[in-house]
Amino acid sequence: MSLLIQSYKLSFIYALRELRGGIYGFGIFIACLAIGVAAISGAGSLNQAIKQGVENNSQVLLGGDLQASLTYRDITDEEFIALDRFGDVSSQVSMRSMARVFSNDSNDSEATARSLIALKAVDSLYPLYGELELNNYTSLDQILGNRNGEWGVAIDPSLVTRLSLEIGDSIKVGESFLQVRAVINKEPDRVISFAAAGPRVILLIDALESTELVQPGSMITYKYNVRFDREQSFEDVKAELEENFPEAGWRLRGLKQAARSLEVFLDNITLFLTLVGLTSLLTGGIGVANAARYYLMGRMKTIATLKCLGAKGDFIFNVYAIQFFILAFLGICIGLSVGASIPFVTSSYLSQVLPVEASLGFYPNSLIKAMAFGFLVSSTFAIWSLAQARDVSPIFLFRSFLGDISKRIRIHYIFILIVLGILLCSFTVFTSERSQVAFFFVIGAFLSLSLFYLSARVVIFLAKKVSKNRKNRFLDGPVFRLGLANLCRPGNPTISVVLSVGLGLSVMICTSLIEANLSKQINGDLPKEAPSMFFIDIQPSQTGLFEQTISSQLNNNSKLKIAQMIRGRIVSIDGIPVEDAVVSEEARWALRGDRGISQSDTLPEDSVLIKGEWWSSNHEGDNLLSIDANVARGMGLDIGDSLTVNILGRNVTGIVANFREVRWQSGSMNFMLIFSPNALKGAPGSYIATVQSPPGTEEQIEKSVVDAMPNVTVIQIRAALLEAEKLLVALATSVRLALLIALVSGVLVLAGAIASGNVRRVYESIVMKVLGATRINIVKAFALEYTILGISTGLIAAVVGCLSSWALLKFVMRIDWYFFPQLILLVILICVLITMFAGLAGVWMALGTKPSNMLRNE
Repeated sequence: MSLLIQSYKLSFIYALRELRGGIYGFGIFIACLAIGVAAISGAGSLNQAIKQGVENNSQVLLGGDLQASLTYRDITDEEFIALDRFGDVSSQVSMRSMARVFSNDSNDSEATARSLIALKAVDSLYPLYGELELNNYTSLDQILGNRNGEWGVAIDPSLVTRLSLEIGDSIKVGESFLQVRAVINKEPDRVISFAAAGPRVILLIDALESTELVQPGSMITYKYNVRFDREQSFEDVKAELEENFPEAGWRLRGLKQAARSLEVFLDNITLFLTLVGLTSLLTGGIGVANAARYYLMGRMKTIATLKCLGAKGDFIFNVYAIQFFILAFLGICIGLSVGASIPFVTSSYLSQVLPVEASLGFYPNSLIKAMAFGFLVSSTFAIWSLAQARDVSPIFLFRSFLGDISKRIRIHYIFILIVLGILLCSFTVFTSERSQVAFFFVIGAFLSLSLFYLSARVVIFLAKKVSKNRKNRFLDGPVFRLGLANLCRPGNPTISVVLSVGLGLSVMICTSLIEANLSKQINGDLPKEAPSMFFIDIQPSQTGLFEQTISSQLNNNSKLKIAQMIRGRIVSIDGIPVEDAVVSEEARWALRGDRGISQSDTLPEDSVLIKGEWWSSNHEGDNLLSIDANVARGMGLDIGDSLTVNILGRNVTGIVANFREVRWQSGSMNFMLIFSPNALKGAPGSYIATVQSPPGTEEQIEKSVVDAMPNVTVIQIRAALLEAEKLLVALATSVRLALLIALVSGVLVLAGAIASGNVRRVYESIVMKVLGATRINIVKAFALEYTILGISTGLIAAVVGCLSSWALLKFVMRIDWYFFPQLILLVILICVLITMFAGLAGVWMALGTKPSNMLRNE
């Protein structure tokens, strides 16, 4: 044992002595590790900081300690008394509507502007927690109260701009004029929504009655926030309420669900940034392998000398393993420092876009996770070169300094390498927010690296074959032959360049193609018959008037569709409560909250029946159900199974009769669930409609409908698509900035691979000068080498990126995939320019070396 300790102590001393000469050549190694670790630790720390902020402010975000919400109907007196037993109860009513601005307060005047709004009616207790921040806040009653027969409202700043409003102006909502008295600076219980109905307008519940918007079947959500007056568990209160009111149909939420949608979004963003960080680390791992190989090549005479003096292979391995561990530790510490500071750096920006302040601090879990990734990646990629250096022969002292390290590697090192690879993959999967996505990332990364490696081998093989061809005069040219020979000579950079740049470029191509396909879906790929306008809250008594009003504005090329819609929530799947049912992640969205449900005797135009049969138009008997095929598969349903939906407190069970393939991207009117007509007979609901009209007619149609039926809400789809496009552009910009991390890592590794081979290029350029080659010939030869490398790497990255984007769009997002050749050509051009610039920069440095110094050494 003492001898073993002495051996490690001596190895440590030798490692430190060699490092006294500096870390020249390891800058790329350290930078790549630092970038990857910073991305992973920063993403995790930011996620935890925001989640901690959400947890600290969960009462403010929820609006109480408990929230009961219902759609369509208000709670009964008995239900209100039951809630009131637990503490103070504040009520809210929210719905979508239209705000109109008139030139004067006369009902006969023309509306000068209109806007979709998110209406929120509150009582005098609002808010139970937090504070509603207004630009001129005195008291809620003064701002929203009735003055001279006119109620007041507080509005979102975006509505001020959209309708050119000032304090004191009036807007008409439904049948009532409301005076703008304040602008909302911050709303305590409004969590980020990525599908907002429109700018917020807040008024008192007493004022809502004057608008006449509350009609049977209108899409209204009633919320009751409860502030507990004593210590009590949300789970116990929920269980008591559900036991006493089993048919209430309300949704009960506690503090843990206060900002669930925000937390899911954060988890997805963290997952994405973690995968980007892992891509950077994998690319950096190639840099680790390159740095280890070329550093050890420069130490081979030292290793051979130590071997001649009696040093064992294990001693050599330990010396350089300790060096790499120290350098890896340095790179990881730099990355952790940057990552830990990200929440502090971004706090001022986050406070403007998040509903809560992030809880600033250091989060050890995220830092430890990033550190583990850093050590696993550096160890996995360095061990191969370390194992080869172990068996360098003493005879190397008598060989050229351009020789390579040993190709031999002992079997137990191969076993260690396999174990480290398995640990890295397992750690990636089991520490991820979404293990399934991480698993596919690991598989994709392994396949991509394998494909890049095999492709590089093919390039080397073809270069070797072509360079030996003596029949073509062009191939006999020294410049062309030298350029090809550089690709396949011993110690060539082909594999390292292809792996270094290819991985980062393939990720960028994949993301760029996804963005381009989504833009095509939003802008130019919707069917020509896609609707241009969407109408909700049409009352049953208004359907005739609505059709008459619309028909007067349409021509023969237009199309109107109208259908009844009832809101319901899935409560059980084939008799199993949804809380206990096994549902895939792709279908779980169907269980979150209420969903639009319809009934029909005919198959909708935009649906295709793929399994089962449609019921007859005069069907009587069991309630039958048609369901979206993808959702059905995610829920494990089959024909004949049952699904139970709660509608206004009443459970309705339907037997699955068929599956439909629904093209949601068509923009047409679609429903996830459609019942047979007898199933929902008598259920209160409203109608929705879509209109496909010529461009430029939307404003007139909206004016005619809203003037005739102020309670009807109009959504202009073309305008919504423009907003979606703006959001997509903003997200795409953020994604590109994140992906630049991976690309920068690739460029750093490329620069390191080329710089590490600088000694060989110096020697080769000197030999060629002595043999009569001019500078321009040498530059041409190396330019040809790096052009071929750039084109090869770009083509391989294009294949990997296209396959990845196709798989994600086809099987995850379930939308059509289109090929954009101009995008691929641009990426290949970028790849060629990057490799040529990095390569020729190294060549230019080599050309500046005087031959005399090298020849004297020889």
